[in-house]
Amino acid sequence: MSVRLTQAAGTKPAGVSADVKGWLAKRMSEVVERASRSGWSFASEDILPGVFASLDATRSSKTVRLGFIDKLFYKAYDRLVEEVVAEVMVAAERTGYKAWLLTKDDLPPSWWPPQHLSLLPAAFNAALSVLGVDRRLSRGLGLRLEARGVQYRRMYTAWSLERVPVVIVDLNVNGKPFTLKSFRVEHRPRRREVHLDFDVLFRHGDRKLARRLYVLAWLRRELGDALRRLSEEKGYSYEADRSYGSYPGEWMRRVYRVRLGDKEVEITRPEVSVGIRYFDEEYIVTGFVDNYEYSRGEKINLAEMLAKIRETVLEEVELESSRLVAALIQDARRLLHGKDPRLKELGHLLALLIIRAYEEAEMAIPG
Repeated sequence: MSVRLTQAAGTKPAGVSADVKGWLAKRMSEVVERASRSGWSFASEDILPGVFASLDATRSSKTVRLGFIDKLFYKAYDRLVEEVVAEVMVAAERTGYKAWLLTKDDLPPSWWPPQHLSLLPAAFNAALSVLGVDRRLSRGLGLRLEARGVQYRRMYTAWSLERVPVVIVDLNVNGKPFTLKSFRVEHRPRRREVHLDFDVLFRHGDRKLARRLYVLAWLRRELGDALRRLSEEKGYSYEADRSYGSYPGEWMRRVYRVRLGDKEVEITRPEVSVGIRYFDEEYIVTGFVDNYEYSRGEKINLAEMLAKIRETVLEEVELESSRLVAALIQDARRLLHGKDPRLKELGHLLALLIIRAYEEAEMAIPG
């Protein structure tokens, strides 16, 4: 389920013009100006209910940050906790500049986005313009960024399989639309270095793939727990390792090396190498980090880079997830056909876990 956040009629705070970006830029400029006049190195103030702006300034740099606050209810604490659920940070430094747009992980499953979160895209655009970082990105890297909207989607986490809210932002990159959960760019012109770090949402539209990802995530959690119990109860030991192919280009799989007394066996680790962070019936969110060195005059075509990443990622996820499931089934059969009763017991455990994982996936992602 995806919900686009919009500014409902009559909810705009008093004094905010139709140009929300311009209004936010003006408020941030006021914070910067007051801090500069008073000689403060740090200033922070609420510019709207639930939204604060802060300035951290030195002789060599200025950093503007906007934080979006909400009260979250955590069952573990049985109370409301006030936290930053999304933030924008833009810095202009003597040696370069940076821009961040971040949204919180591990939001409680019952959370619903506050209305003021709809201002997140305007806040990002305004922060870029206040310190002139938008112009420097365009001149230095040929990179034009504009946040256009914010959405809220419920997705499964790849680590706990809890269905949680995920805040995602529609971002135009050189005029082409992409959707990201987080985005960071840092540019050091003198060193000709760019650091990119982003979590991007890609559409796969394949329920079979979603179920396969659920099976692998469920097995990763439950197989690890089962091996720990065997280690405690029977004295077996295990470690995570990688098994390399016998010739260049052969598929490299991650494995558990399990020691059953005088025997050692390998079991495939159900772990896709592409770092999937969230997934559901239609989309995946995956993260990328890249440190890019460029030549003088070279521009970074981030839109083209993201388009290529999308194509490569979806192909890799489809292929590797299929291989992993097949390898796990083959591991279970190999162990069940072993003569040693310890191997048969381990194979029986793995087979039961695989069957259970498919049952769980069918319930979680039907159809």
